[in-house]
Amino acid sequence: MSFAKNKISLLIGFLICFLFIIYNSVYTVSEGHIKLLSRSINLEKTNPQSITLAEAGLHVKLPFFEQTIPLDMRLHSFSFKKSNILTADGHPLVIDYYTKWHIVNPSLYYLKTRNNTQEVQHQLSQQINTLLQSTYAHNSLNNVVNDEKISILNTVLTKINIQTKSLGITVVDIGFKSIVFPNEANSTLLKNMRAEQERVALQQRVIGKANAENIRALADNQATLLLAKAKEEAAIIRGQGDAIAAKIYSDAYHKNPQFAAFYLNLETFRKGFTQSTSNTNFLVLNTKDELFNIAAKQTPQTYAKELG
Repeated sequence: MSFAKNKISLLIGFLICFLFIIYNSVYTVSEGHIKLLSRSINLEKTNPQSITLAEAGLHVKLPFFEQTIPLDMRLHSFSFKKSNILTADGHPLVIDYYTKWHIVNPSLYYLKTRNNTQEVQHQLSQQINTLLQSTYAHNSLNNVVNDEKISILNTVLTKINIQTKSLGITVVDIGFKSIVFPNEANSTLLKNMRAEQERVALQQRVIGKANAENIRALADNQATLLLAKAKEEAAIIRGQGDAIAAKIYSDAYHKNPQFAAFYLNLETFRKGFTQSTSNTNFLVLNTKDELFNIAAKQTPQTYAKELG
């Protein structure tokens, strides 16, 4: 009986040891994370090349000989404390900014930072502040206000990634949350903004005048072309009308040449009296002139006879 109990106790002990070994042999890595696996008891002094990386999933390790340390490979975001920056023209600024970074070399990152995110934040804050100070020292307040601040941040981002490469991380974004301008800088900003708006307004006026001149010249050209075309069409129509009128006069003249001559003589008399600008109209004529002879011959009785 005692032997049976000892056997059961020994079996239970083996089972517990087996489960303990299994528990220490299997580990999981969640999505968005990674685990460092090393056979060294002191992982901090391990060569980066000897560290094995385990990605998301279920993995097996040697119990008691290999240890794992989890690392968050997702995007990290930190908001830094407000920094005092001095521009090239001597204006102090208070900048509140943020940065986003992620791990690109897990082994190097752990050996340099021991996965201490606060230490990483502290180092990034010092390096970015130094770069901002040196970069804004070469830029005026007007450049900070205008779109040049985007190129300034891109320059800082490029430089900070060169420095953080030794930490095994990459900074993907640096942005401003707020920029506080001092009271003495407000008047300067207003003057710069007013000057910029005046420059833009002047430029727009110049462009508007140039466009107006172009439109006016185009309209004058089109009007000249339309007027010339209208005059040409009028001349053609007038010529056609004169030709038709001449034909009508010619046909009428040939039907009764004597009456036509008489009518033309009367028209000559009428124009002679009506076209004068003087109040006293008179003509000096020779009674033997052919004009009187034609008029004398063409009496109403003769005209009626010819029509009859």
